[in-house]
Amino acid sequence: MIVYEAKKMAEKAPGVGNRTDICIMNSKGIIEFPRDKISELQTTYEKWVRKEADWASDLDPLLK
Repeated sequence: MIVYEAKKMAEKAPGVGNRTDICIMNSKGIIEFPRDKISELQTTYEKWVRKEADWASDLDPLLK
């Protein structure tokens, strides 16, 4: 969420677009985050910003 927040904040700067590509790197390799799940991530991000307790549980289905 911290990386996603940094991207959202950077979008406020002139010349930074709003298109976001996300890849997750771990010991199993690199996983490209599907575009439809990126739009779902925005909803989770909004909960995270508001400090809602259930934001983390929203990530589980997005990462599968």
